[in-house]
Amino acid sequence: MEGTVKWFSQEKGYGFITSDHSGEDHYFNIRSIRGAELPSNGDKVLFESKTGNQGLRAVDVKITLKAIKSRHDKQDDRINCPSCHKKIVPRIVTYYGKPEKSLCPYCGATVKTFSNCFIATSVYGDPHCEAVIELRKFRDTKLKNRAMGRAFIKTYYSVSPPIADWLQSKPTISSFIKKILDWLVTIVRTN
Repeated sequence: MEGTVKWFSQEKGYGFITSDHSGEDHYFNIRSIRGAELPSNGDKVLFESKTGNQGLRAVDVKITLKAIKSRHDKQDDRINCPSCHKKIVPRIVTYYGKPEKSLCPYCGATVKTFSNCFIATSVYGDPHCEAVIELRKFRDTKLKNRAMGRAFIKTYYSVSPPIADWLQSKPTISSFIKKILDWLVTIVRTN
């Protein structure tokens, strides 16, 4: 399908595409984008339409034509550091060639970590929802501190991406897994 990027946040990593054919909005996130360049509002794109847990999703998004911006429309792509609140372009820290986190160049605070909860993100449809953040915090504060937890994390990262992709087309199974994760989040919050 062809469409136009209605809105995309580079900071949050998701946005919406309006289909040229039907006029319907499709949610998409950074994992759905093909190529190294991120889209901007108004860009023309090609994409595949899928039905997800919470509505229409755009996958395999490819930019076909960048929106023309006048010299007066300069966009400030910098973000505010969560610690020192200065406008920054975060610096990426990699580990064995994979992005691990981004840091503020002024104060050195962690701006964002890049390890994902693939299945939870797929089921909830948003990597920034409260439940996914809670599960990520549990991983970082509890599981990473124990050998068994680190082994679980390693296994999870090797098997979960294809499962997460498969779940996107299985709304019934996804809703069942969401109930399990909701229960798990309540347990994690009490510990």
